[in-house]
Amino acid sequence: MQIAYDLDPSAKLVTMRCENASVAEWLSAMRAVIAEARYRPGFSFLLDQCGLVAAPATDELRAVAQFVRTHALELEQSRWAVVAHTPLALAMARVSSVFFEEFGVEVRAFDDAAAARAWLCSAADSHTPRPPDCP
Repeated sequence: MQIAYDLDPSAKLVTMRCENASVAEWLSAMRAVIAEARYRPGFSFLLDQCGLVAAPATDELRAVAQFVRTHALELEQSRWAVVAHTPLALAMARVSSVFFEEFGVEVRAFDDAAAARAWLCSAADSHTPRPPDCP
């Protein structure tokens, strides 16, 4: 698997790095994340997709949408900052936000990791711990 993730319960943050991974590998990694005893609904996700070289096909996007639908309770009230460097990958992340918001997941696309982290930090309030490195 070419996906690595780090789950930080104190910051309620999952950081995931995708290096030329397939959608099937991403789905497998997401299943592993939500199966972890340390994971709770409402965690933020920082998804670094800068290593992806191809955009997902339509059937793969449907599989992602089905995953979010199936796991809506585990993913609701989460924010996902997606970092990508190609126009197509950024556009795909923006399109996915429409599907995800129906299930209580807010998604934003960024071409800069610092901006993505700043957005996640801006969401933190007195009830939500701030991710590490927040100003």
